[in-house]
Amino acid sequence: MRLHASIYEPGNPYGSSPWRQEHGALWGIGPHALSVLLPVLGTVTEVRAVRGRDDEVELITKHDSGAIGSISVSLTSPPKDRSSEWTIFGSEETFALPDSDEPPVIAYRNMIDDLLAVRTAPWSHPCDVHFGRAVSHVLADAERSLRTG
Repeated sequence: MRLHASIYEPGNPYGSSPWRQEHGALWGIGPHALSVLLPVLGTVTEVRAVRGRDDEVELITKHDSGAIGSISVSLTSPPKDRSSEWTIFGSEETFALPDSDEPPVIAYRNMIDDLLAVRTAPWSHPCDVHFGRAVSHVLADAERSLRTG
């Protein structure tokens, strides 16, 4: 996966975010990459991280399934380097996630429906608090890897 964007382009609502400026791409868009990677490849058993230019971070993840993941994230990419690529390579085929033509309002409506369902019945969701904790642990391990090498 490669998610390279710029929070500094004109009109970007995140450009003035002190949190994103302090924590950068690892915590800013790393969770989005992991939210796709973990359900497909499985639980992360090992992560290595290397810092690139500005806030760019390269992650290599090893999973309990035996798969290896590669993630590159940046919130400070120059215009020519901005891209979003989501590709999964399997032993039999390659799958690339397409850009969605679905309006964001549909995803938002689905999210609200899921949240309302929690109030009315015993319910679980694949992206529950346990999943959020797993994503946070991977990011914390990646941050530790950046510090310690």
